[in-house]
Amino acid sequence: VLLFEWLAGDARTGVRNRVAFRNQMTPARRAVGYKISMATGYRVSEMRTLSEASFDLESGTVSVRAAYAKNRRFDVQHLPAWLVEELREWRDAGGEMSWPFPGGKSGRTLKRDLQDARLTWIKAGISPAEKKARSQSTTLCYSIPGPNGPLFFDFHSLRHYFVTQIVNTPGVSPKVMMALCRHSSPHLSLKIYGKIRDQGELKAVVNTIPNPKR
Repeated sequence: VLLFEWLAGDARTGVRNRVAFRNQMTPARRAVGYKISMATGYRVSEMRTLSEASFDLESGTVSVRAAYAKNRRFDVQHLPAWLVEELREWRDAGGEMSWPFPGGKSGRTLKRDLQDARLTWIKAGISPAEKKARSQSTTLCYSIPGPNGPLFFDFHSLRHYFVTQIVNTPGVSPKVMMALCRHSSPHLSLKIYGKIRDQGELKAVVNTIPNPKR
């Protein structure tokens, strides 16, 4: 959320964006691109092929040509309603629906956006104590410690975010999971891409275990 507030220059949060252009893209265009990737799970190579013709906002879908999809199939992906609305507003305001996005080194662009957003967020702390607490947190960090080494928030992490949301949605069948994640097997989605979002999820599931004495 803070990254998108920074890209939008949201004055209400004190998170202001002073970087007008990066990699020949405005902050608004970068934000739209990040959201599309997070809402579709598209890889960098697939994102770069999107054009205005790829989007059908009436049906709420976006498509990738077979030559560029990893599975070499023509894929049509449904978009969440909130993104369809944002894309309509973007288009109607004159926003370019013809990409490529991301241009150049996508990971470097996202890394620099995260670094600048974090620095601005830290400086926006009301008191010295709050600024110190923010600087010691992992919020908006490009890399954080992991169990087997550092974890990086690179561009492919946006796909990880998408798949994690799908596999953690209650009631999703293996077939639907495979179709949305565009995997040949649901095991790939669950084992490699699916991540536990927080410890609260584990606690919530454990709390569903019935007491045998009742």
